[in-house]
Formats: sequence, C-alpha cells, structure tokens
Amino acid sequence: MGRVSRSVVLPLVVMSMLLSVFAVASFADDLPPGGTFGDDNGNIHEGNVEAIAAGGITKGCNPPANDLYCPSSSVTRGQMAAFLVRALDLPATSTDFFSDDDGTIFEANINRLAAAGVTKGCNPPVNDLFCPDGDVTRGQIAAFLVRAFGYTDDGGGGLFTDTGGSIFAGNIDRLATAGVTAGCNPPDNDRYCPDDPVKRDQMASFLARALGLPPHVPRAPGAWPGCSTQSSIPSSECDALVALYDSTAGYLWTDRTGWLTDPDPCTWYGVACAGGAVTTLALSANGLSGPLPEDVADLPSLTDLGLWNNQLSGPIPSELGSLANLTGLWLDDNQLSGPIPTELGNLANLTGLGLSRNQLSGPIPTELGNLTNLTGLSLQSNQLSGPIPTELGNLTNLTGLTLWSNQLSGSIPTELGSLANLTGLLLGDNELSGSIPTELGNLTNLTNLSIWSNQLSGSIPTELGNLINLTGLWLGDNQLSGSIPTVLENLTSLTKLGLWGNQLSGSIPPALGNLTNLTALWLGDNQLSGSIPPALGNLTNLTDMDIGGNQLSGSIPTELGNLTGLTKLGLWNNQLSGSIPAELGNLTNLTALWLGDNQLSGSVPVALLALNATLVTLTLSGQTECLTASTTELVTWLASLDANWNDGC
Repeated sequence: MGRVSRSVVLPLVVMSMLLSVFAVASFADDLPPGGTFGDDNGNIHEGNVEAIAAGGITKGCNPPANDLYCPSSSVTRGQMAAFLVRALDLPATSTDFFSDDDGTIFEANINRLAAAGVTKGCNPPVNDLFCPDGDVTRGQIAAFLVRAFGYTDDGGGGLFTDTGGSIFAGNIDRLATAGVTAGCNPPDNDRYCPDDPVKRDQMASFLARALGLPPHVPRAPGAWPGCSTQSSIPSSECDALVALYDSTAGYLWTDRTGWLTDPDPCTWYGVACAGGAVTTLALSANGLSGPLPEDVADLPSLTDLGLWNNQLSGPIPSELGSLANLTGLWLDDNQLSGPIPTELGNLANLTGLGLSRNQLSGPIPTELGNLTNLTGLSLQSNQLSGPIPTELGNLTNLTGLTLWSNQLSGSIPTELGSLANLTGLLLGDNELSGSIPTELGNLTNLTNLSIWSNQLSGSIPTELGNLINLTGLWLGDNQLSGSIPTVLENLTSLTKLGLWGNQLSGSIPPALGNLTNLTALWLGDNQLSGSIPPALGNLTNLTDMDIGGNQLSGSIPTELGNLTGLTKLGLWNNQLSGSIPAELGNLTNLTALWLGDNQLSGSVPVALLALNATLVTLTLSGQTECLTASTTELVTWLASLDANWNDGC
C-alpha cells in the first residue's frame, strides 16, 4: 500500500477527551462485588480498569463473555491502537497507511490512529509497517500518549535515571510531568523501565490518568450488608466512611481491619467514636489512593482527620470547611493538587494544619489568618505562589510556620514579627525579595530561622542578635550585602550558621569564635576579605567549615588545627598565602580538604600524611605560587588525590 501524508487533529482529540470524561463521570456507582472482571480483584490498577471499562475503552479479553481483563498480559501495538481509538473517539478514514496490518481485526483502528498523527509506524524512515503483533514498550507508549494528548512540558528533563539513552526520553519526561506516570520502582520511582512491555493493567492506568478519570474501585467480594444494618453512628456518617473507602481503593489499604466486614463502624481500623458519632479518622501511611471524597464533611463531630503519607490525589474538598469541631487536619505527603480551599479559614477550632509535600498551587488564602488557635501551619514543598499573607500575623499562638520550597514571592511581612510564640520560621527555597524585616528580631523564642535560597537583599539586621535561643540560622543563597554583624556573637546556642552564597563583604568577625556550640559554619561564596580570625580555632565542635570563594588573605591560622572534629574544611578560591600549617595534620577526621586556587607556597607538611586514613578529597591545584613536597611518599599521596597539586611550579 502506498504511504500518504497524515495530519494531527488536535482539536478533535481534545474534544474527544472531554466527551470521554463526561461519559465516564455519568456511569452508575453500583458495581457488583469484585467489579466487572473476575481476574483483577486486588490488582493495584483495578480502579483504573473499571474506569476505562465504564467509558467503553475496554470490553475485556475473552469475548463474547468478556468477564476477564487479562491484566498481566502484554499489550500489542494492534490492541493499543484499539484502546486509543476508543479513548479518543477518533473518526474513520479511508486511507490505508500500512502494509502489514491487512486483514487484522485492528486494521481500521490502526489507520484511524495514523490519520490522527498519533503513530508514524515501526520501521523509520520508511514507516510503511506498523508491526501490529509487536509488544508495546513503556517507552513507546510514552510517545503514543504524548502525541495523542499534546503534552509539551518536560519538567526540565532527566526525571528518571534509566532513560538517558532512550529515544523516548523526552516523551517520557513529558508524560511524567503531566502526571500520567510516576515511574516503575515505587516508592523511589527514579526509574521508568522504558524497554519493559506494557501490561494491560498498566495501560488502564496510563489511559485513566491521561483522561483524568477517577478510579472506580469495586468492593471486595463478600461481605458488607449496608449502613442501614448498624446503629453505632448515624447512617449518614457510616455512608461517609464507606464513600472514603470506595474512593480511596480501600480494598488495597495496608490495614483495613473491620472495614465493611464488622457491623460496628466504630471498631474499624483508624476510626474512633464518642457519643454515637465519629470523632477521629487516623489512616495515615495506610495506602489510600485516589480522590478525597467530599462526603468526609458528613462527619460533623470529627476533631482529628489524619490522612498524611498516602497517595491521595485531586483537590482538597472545600466541604471540609464545614467541620466546625476539627482541631487537627493532616493531609501532608500526598499528591493533592489545586488550590487550598478558602473555606478552611472557617475551622476556628483548628490547632494544627498540615498540607506539606503535595502538589498544591495558587496563593495561600488570606482566610487562614482567621485560624487564631493554630499552633502549627505547615505548607512546605508545594507549588504555592504569590505573597505570604499579612493576615498570618494574626496567628499569635503559632509555634511553627513552615512555608519553604514553594514559589512564594514578594516581601516577608513585617507582621510575622508579632508571632511571639514561634520557635520555627521556615521560609527558604522560595522567590521572596526585599530586605529581612527587623521585626523578626522580636521573635525571641525562635530556635530555627530559615530563609535561605530566596532573592533577599540589603544587610543582615543587627536585631537578629536578639534571638538568643536560635540553634539554626540559615540565610544562604540570597543577595544579602554589607558586613556580618558582630552581634551574632550573642547567639551562643547556635549549632549551624549558614550565610553562604550572598554578597557579604568586610572581615569575618573574630567574635564568631565565641559561638562554641557551632557544628557547621558556612560563609563561602561571598566577598569577605581580611584574614581568617585565629579565634575560629575555638570552635572545637565544628564538623563542617566552608569559607571558600571569598577574598580572604594572609596565612592559614595554625589554630585551625584545634578543630579535630572537622570532617570538611573549605578554604578554596581566596588569596591565602604562606605555607600550609603542619597543624592541619591534627584533623584526622577530615574527609575533604579544599585549599586550591590560593597563593600558598612552600613545602607541603609531611604531617598531612596523618590524614591518609580518612581523607577522600584534597584540592591544592590552582596556586599562583609553587608547592613542593619533601618525601616520595608525600608526593605519591598528594598526586593520588590531586594530580595537579603542584601546578603553580
């Protein structure tokens, strides 16, 4: 058969997707126990198999009975064509694109797929064959779905460790960014397995996610007689629990003891009752997957809702804002998306709100400022954007405010300085700008202030010297300028001081030598000048010190040899001169010593051979002066760690 040109009909594909989603959304909720097929019960993909079956995308694998799905069978390219044509409702075509599918039951579907531009063939560059009986690999399905659904965002690429050499790498990254695949090795999911064949159950999940179809999980065969047969709690509350079970693949939960088997819902795992009503749902780390149903709002006496560390997806139901008795709402470590509902601001009794490590987007609702009983607010590691609401300054009972690793912008509200009970303020890894508010110096109960990796500018406020309970101060990777305030010597409880990656200038205050509890001192990548204060040799608890990438001059203080707990010492890329102190040979716990790109000269002390047992990394190269070694053993050892150690000679 002759080849013809083909075009991509994206408008048709998009319209078909919407029609398919609408059709599936309207199917009946009542499935027989065990579902449509008898061979997928307990399969992790069963909910998605039911979703595509309800949409007419699959009929089964054993016609005419079609009571089996054959979940573990590989998908052939011909079968894949049928799946996609039904999913996208692609129109018929009179064009025959390939010469090797004549007479197969999938020929019409293959031609429809080619006419839509979703497939090109299997023998490039000629592409006059389709290979209908060949198995579809996971790499190939990525290409098919990317063409079919028009995904373009690759999330920066390189999302998996095993796709670098695959011709499908770009499409795989686009598929993952679209949320259609997570990987092939849970829970790490850092591999995709591009050459593995796609199984029929996996194909169901690929298609259901691409079409946005919620899993439709049938109940396990057997047991539950219905909520009308119990009297422990109101029927509406029992129905809400059953809705949660059905929506989140209850039959796959790690522990589902009692659920839909014991006639008393108050005995079900994770459920606690009081006064004839459900008061607690504690199902964290229990394998819940799928959307959180709005029916949970039909538990009006609920005080604690703990569903963290599951695989919940979709939006947070706004109806949760009606749970007026709720004191704890914990939905961290899921895959929830969409905005934070403004209705959560109605939960006036809430003391703890945890939504961290999801995929939530949009602004932080100003209404959260109404939750004046909150002691903990944790929203980190999402995709939240916009400013930090000034209304959060109303939450005067807060002890912890955690917003790091989002896309928050604008300035740090001065109103946060009124949160006198705060012990932790974590705003790092955002896009915050402007200066550090001096008002933060009022937070004298703080033990951890983390605002690293933003776009903050200006000087470090001297008022931070008031925070005498701080154990961690993280200001690195900003655009801060000016000198390091000497008042930081007041922070005698500090164990970690991170000021790296700014534009700080002037000398290192000798007063930092008074911070004798420090275990880490990071001042690298600034514009600091002058000599290294010998007083830093007082910091005998240090394990990590980096002051490289500055403009420091003079000699290396012999007092640094007192820091015998050090595992890492970075003095690289400065203007240090003179000889290397023999006292550095006392640092027998060192694994890394960076002295390169300075002006050091003279003989490398033989005493450094004492570091042989632990030292893994040594850089000496890049000196403007000549370094020498007095023994063959020392020369050999230095060359094994840094082949260019004496390149200044």
